[in-house]
Amino acid sequence: MKALALALALVAMGHAPRAPREGPVTARLSATPDTAAIGKAVRVVYEVSTPFGTRVQFPVRPANDSTWTWNDWKLEKDVDTPAGVRHRVTAVALPFKTGSLILPGLAFRYQKAGDPAAQNGTFPSLTLPVVSVMPKSPQPPDIKGLKPVFQPPWWMTFPWWIVAVVLLLIGLIIWLVRRRKPGVTAAPERKAALIPAIPAHVEALAALDALVKDRLPERGLLVEHQTRLAAIVRRFLERRFGSPQPGYTTRELVAHLLANGLTSAEVERLRGLLRVSDLAKFARAEPPVETAKRTEGEARDLILTWADHSVEAPTSGAPPAPPLPKAG
Repeated sequence: MKALALALALVAMGHAPRAPREGPVTARLSATPDTAAIGKAVRVVYEVSTPFGTRVQFPVRPANDSTWTWNDWKLEKDVDTPAGVRHRVTAVALPFKTGSLILPGLAFRYQKAGDPAAQNGTFPSLTLPVVSVMPKSPQPPDIKGLKPVFQPPWWMTFPWWIVAVVLLLIGLIIWLVRRRKPGVTAAPERKAALIPAIPAHVEALAALDALVKDRLPERGLLVEHQTRLAAIVRRFLERRFGSPQPGYTTRELVAHLLANGLTSAEVERLRGLLRVSDLAKFARAEPPVETAKRTEGEARDLILTWADHSVEAPTSGAPPAPPLPKAG
């Protein structure tokens, strides 16, 4: 009876039980209807339940592709419930491929009350069956109301190649006449002076010094830091060891370097360095600040170690980079 009286008093006061201040953060992805039709709207809901006082940052609307087209990406107002504060984004997605399509499990960030650092979360993925809107029949449906083929305009059927040939002949005659005129000499061609290229290791070390000076890990920009660090190392390797494709994956780059005669121990150091950068760039996994600073030193050691390697990528019109002097 006391509990019933308390509940009636709360309703009379216009206040519902508030969300708890402690508890887990849960993410949920739902879609309506549970079986979609190609080209028909599907209502998608990304929902996060958190303790009271937690802030949630949802991702931006996904890019359209050959399977899904996203519309009406809307962030709803937070709702305080006894189970937790409900944060929700609703969207309308149109499937354009039959079969079992996967709704992407997007990433989000949240920060609990009193917690100084934000944390990462991920929505679960959802597989949705998509069926065709065409009737199930052994014979294809008749296409009615076809119009006769119209005649193209004259400029589409005119033999323009004749005009092109005539203009080409006129231009050739003018060139021959101007060439035969006395006293007309062509100006000598000036060869551009060759600008010596900056050695690969000098360029890489200068870029690495600029990266260290920006102090990105200390400012919390860990993903940007790892992206720039990987770009510096890959640029150095492309120039130093002649990688023909800048888009090499880490595995392809490692195989290429081993084929150039580098030791497996050094290449394994490079693999570990690029693995941290790949996780930050593609999985948005932010490494600790200490790990980020350690990768800077690891990159510098590898650049200095490979600076005087005998293999050098050819540079257009420039001599190869000279080796660094060895200490001691």
